[in-house]
Amino acid sequence: MIAQTISPDWKERLSAEVGKLRGSPSYCELTLNRLKELVKPPSEQALTLALLDFVSVGGISVGYRVVSPTTHASLGVYRSPFEIPEQLLDDSTGEYIEVDRFQDVEAVYTNEARFGH
Repeated sequence: MIAQTISPDWKERLSAEVGKLRGSPSYCELTLNRLKELVKPPSEQALTLALLDFVSVGGISVGYRVVSPTTHASLGVYRSPFEIPEQLLDDSTGEYIEVDRFQDVEAVYTNEARFGH
């Protein structure tokens, strides 16, 4: 069996995207899904672990955005998944929703200035 070699280029692309986040007030956030598209990592787990390293060194933060299950509008961004309420007013529909943490929440990576760290 031939072992598949994974190109380290994805880490260079990730580093470039993180550099943009750190240095630009106008380029202020990326979702995990958008980073997967831009960076093309070998797996979501590899990307998440690499992002954890960047967050731990500083310059970027991770937040958790609740999106409307109906309109996909942003309903709020929280620093921790534990801060997300179980029920939330969906301003885009005027109705309260039960927040499904697996369907309605996405990780958002931002420059630290966005969250005031």
